[in-house]
Amino acid sequence: MLQQIKNQEFGKMSNDAENFAKMLEEDAKKRGGFYQIKKEDNRFVSCSYMSKRMKQLVDKFSDVLIIDASHKTNRFNLSFF
Repeated sequence: MLQQIKNQEFGKMSNDAENFAKMLEEDAKKRGGFYQIKKEDNRFVSCSYMSKRMKQLVDKFSDVLIIDASHKTNRFNLSFF
């Protein structure tokens, strides 16, 4: 029962990467951000995301690196960064 609720709320585990990609795309369009997703053999390999403010900072100070790393916050308890 709990797994059914999780699947309804978050999608099946196999859909996580696609759901994440859609979320980034929608957020980038809505708030003027930037995202890039790298796939190899139809597998999610990596992604990058910058908010509108981050893009402005990079344009102004190209030697600035901003990293927001969340550790063990996904539903698989795997590190994000």
